[in-house]
Amino acid sequence: MGKTIAEMSEQEGSRKTVRRVLVGEKGSGKSMILLQAMSMAFLKGWTVINLPEAQDITIGHTPYQPLPSASPTSYIQPAYLANLLRTLPTANPHLSTLQFTQPSATDLPIPIPPNISLARLASLGASDPEIAHPIFNLLITDLLSPGRPPIFLGLDGLAHAMQPGTGYTAPNLKPIHPHDLMILDWYLNFLSGKQKLPNGGIVMAATSQSNAPKVPSLDLALSDLEGPIMTRAGQVIPKKERNPFVRYDERVLDILQKEKGVQMQRLQGLSKEEARGLMEYWAKSGMVRER
Repeated sequence: MGKTIAEMSEQEGSRKTVRRVLVGEKGSGKSMILLQAMSMAFLKGWTVINLPEAQDITIGHTPYQPLPSASPTSYIQPAYLANLLRTLPTANPHLSTLQFTQPSATDLPIPIPPNISLARLASLGASDPEIAHPIFNLLITDLLSPGRPPIFLGLDGLAHAMQPGTGYTAPNLKPIHPHDLMILDWYLNFLSGKQKLPNGGIVMAATSQSNAPKVPSLDLALSDLEGPIMTRAGQVIPKKERNPFVRYDERVLDILQKEKGVQMQRLQGLSKEEARGLMEYWAKSGMVRER
């Protein structure tokens, strides 16, 4: 992944987009690969927007409200959006050097000062959860305009974004589907390819084996992406087939499709021989010294 980021950064005007899901057993390094990819994107001057844990979005512990203009109904989480906007200027120092270039809408709750930087724009949205949503939309629109840096979008705990319901309830007292939460719908549109990254970038999601609900639809979608699995012992595990007694979520299956360019990468950790070779390298390089 580091090589991919380096190549995309070196190719001036590259508009390549990589959409990838990381899977693997507990402790295989999925979250670490996601973190390393983000670090590489930071070093190359990309704009990085990370949703560190999908469970924090779906668990039902932040204020939420329906978006009046959305059809079908979508729900925003103003406090979560404000906190996300608060982190963006700190994580992306280059936003202070980029000037907001989009025409100001007349229906905004506050006037946007002229010649404002994108960092200052994000800070405006972070200062008041009530205006976080329209400011977030303005910021993303500007970041997707021509000439902006590539974007890295990250999400950990993908299964929580694919389960049938969340900790939030609709007016009819039924659980709200994760994809009806605006911030998850926004991210998943990029993961599926429905929304493009005009300046190129990477959309990466990681699953979790230590803290994840059982989601048959996600398991089936990932199996379709991967095909038969070859284990280290040489055993071939065939891909999953639809169970006629299971109700699958078509919204989940529609997002993770190989035909839409979504890739899957399985991490298997290190074998004993690989781990031994790595530790021998550490010992000989002086990285690990006796105390």
